[in-house]
Amino acid sequence: MNLDHLKKSMKLALRERFSSIKYGDDHRRPSVYISTHTDKAPFIGTLPKDIAMQSEKSYQEFPKLSKRLLVELFSGIGVEYVPEICIYQLKKSRPIEIFQDFVMSFGISVENRLEQIDILDADILNRVVFSLKRMDDLRREHIFDSRPIYKLLAQHEFEKAEKMIENLNS
Repeated sequence: MNLDHLKKSMKLALRERFSSIKYGDDHRRPSVYISTHTDKAPFIGTLPKDIAMQSEKSYQEFPKLSKRLLVELFSGIGVEYVPEICIYQLKKSRPIEIFQDFVMSFGISVENRLEQIDILDADILNRVVFSLKRMDDLRREHIFDSRPIYKLLAQHEFEKAEKMIENLNS
């Protein structure tokens, strides 16, 4: 292992340790994934930083609108399904915040994260969402702590995450 790779690995480990992944949802039963019916190719690029936020009162009064906004946001970047955890989080957060947290946690390549470049890759997000769907299928059978799986998916360790999901099925 060369010195540059070691430095990058250490930097990534520190960033992951203090990252904002907050999906400790061991007592949650999943609901159904919502198809975005997107016809757009998966998006690669940066998200705008100045999107106007809805007030807390506004999103609580219009839960159907909030769900529809999530569908539009994920559809707009070519992601095939709204992650169920995002729908679950509508109880306490605004749709745009949920969307931004999710795509920033899972949709930026490890290399770009190391370089602190916020280039979103919806192909990666689609892989994450399909892994989450497999995990949530198991969650219908029994409750478990999914934080280790979320952490692996944030690091784009898809094979390790799949193995962990398979082990839960045993």
